Amino acid sequence: MPARKLLRLPGFDYSRSRLYFVTICAGRRGPVFGSVVIGDDGAPAVVLNALGRQVTAAVVALPGHGGAVVVALLVMPDHLHLVVCLAEEGPSLGVVIGGLKAGVARRTRTAGLWQRGYHDRVVRDERELENICAYIDTNPSRWVAARGVGGR
Repeated sequence: MPARKLLRLPGFDYSRSRLYFVTICAGRRGPVFGSVVIGDDGAPAVVLNALGRQVTAAVVALPGHGGAVVVALLVMPDHLHLVVCLAEEGPSLGVVIGGLKAGVARRTRTAGLWQRGYHDRVVRDERELENICAYIDTNPSRWVAARGVGGR
């Protein structure tokens, strides 16, 4: 069996107070959190279902659970993107994301809700943060271009 690819930056201290861009995927990659629709203004928009709203609430509550500050958030039908800043003396990124995933799965009683692990990127400067936020903002448009309205 081949070895799993390392997801973390080797030697980096993920408990440092930095900005991190994180993507977490749903377990089956199906549209479990909602759908993308075309809004009244003609722009794509994400409409969250009850599970998607619970994921959003859990992310928004992160500052009260470990001190991580959420800078940007978008819950898509099958994944979520967030930019988070860790507290100076708080838990590591892995603990914050693991707690988020476990808490949502436990509260919703949804087994297999998340894929194993998550993707992260250390945000290195203001320009990179702007590019990441633009990427997050345009995600619904890319969804429609790739899958159509509401599609998988």
